Amino acid sequence: MRRTGAALLTVPVLLVSGCALPGGKQDESLCAPLEESWNAFAADPTIVNRSSFEDALDSFAYDSSTSTSADAARLAEQNLLDGLAGDRTTSRYFWNSLDLVAAECAEVGEELSFDRHGEPLQTIAGSGAGA
Repeated sequence: MRRTGAALLTVPVLLVSGCALPGGKQDESLCAPLEESWNAFAADPTIVNRSSFEDALDSFAYDSSTSTSADAARLAEQNLLDGLAGDRTTSRYFWNSLDLVAAECAEVGEELSFDRHGEPLQTIAGSGAGA
């Protein structure tokens, strides 16, 4: 019981001190490639374009991004894959995640615009060959 109590006290201290919050300033150079790769995939949902988009999401790491954008990029990638696999519930989570990344990019002066924003992922993937 004492160990549990000590662990429970440690977590709030770490959160308050910032030690548990990875990520720092958003690297603005990551933002435009994310927008460009998504818009290419939305226009032509091929495996090559999807891979480029996934690579752009992967570039949002804790050493180059805020923890919000790094975590949101991970979620966007997972929701993209789930959505393309047929899970109709993940589209809204995908777009929420991209909106969080876009907000972090806007904080450093990079306004992003995602083509076909809000559309179901199955609709986007079904509009091209090889998705």
